[in-house]
Amino acid sequence: MWCKVTSCLLSEISNFGDIYNSPKFIDQISNYFDSGLIKMPSILGDIRINQLIKERKSIPRSPSKFKRKIVGGHYRLGTSIISLSGEKYYLYCNESIDDPAEFSVGLGYEKRDVNKLFLLHRYNAPDYPGHENPIEEEIIDGFHIHIATERYQKFGKKQEEKYATATTRFNDSESALACLLTDCGVLEGQSTLQDWEERDGY
Repeated sequence: MWCKVTSCLLSEISNFGDIYNSPKFIDQISNYFDSGLIKMPSILGDIRINQLIKERKSIPRSPSKFKRKIVGGHYRLGTSIISLSGEKYYLYCNESIDDPAEFSVGLGYEKRDVNKLFLLHRYNAPDYPGHENPIEEEIIDGFHIHIATERYQKFGKKQEEKYATATTRFNDSESALACLLTDCGVLEGQSTLQDWEERDGY
C-alpha cells in the first residue's frame, strides 16, 4: 500500500516539476487523504486522554493472559485489558534482570487509527543524567511519571507521553504498578504484581 502511495506521489511531483504549492498539486494531495490511501492519526485532546485514563477497567482473571517473559535482559509481564465501556488497553511491567531498580510500568490505549499503542501513562525509574521535557526545557530527576498530552502529540516527536513529572509515590516496580492501577481506574482487588504472579503460579 505504501509503495503505491509513494509511487503516485512521486509521479505527481514529477509532473508538476518544482511547483509544489500549485493548486493542482495541493488538490491532488488532498484527494489521496480523502480517498483513504493516506490516513493521518487523530490528535487526542487532554480531556479525552484524562477520560481514557480514569475510566473503569478490569484485568482478566484468566491465567493464560499473564505470561512473564525474558526479553532483551528484562522480565516482561503484560496483558490486554478492557474498560467497562469496551475500550481496549494494554498494561505492561518491564524490569531489568540484572538491576531491578531499572524498570518501567505503563498503560497503553489501542487507538483505532494507528498501528501502535498510544501510551497514556508510564511509571519509570530514574533516568541518568535525568529526563528532559523538551517543550518546558526542564530536567526531571528521580522517579517520574510520563503522561500523554495534546501538546506533545503536536510537538511531532512521536512520543505522546514524553512529558513527565517527578514523584515520590513509588520506588520499585511493585509500588509503581500499584500507583498505575490506582491512577488508571483498574478495579479494586487487582492492585499488586504479586496478585498477578500468584494467579499464574510463579
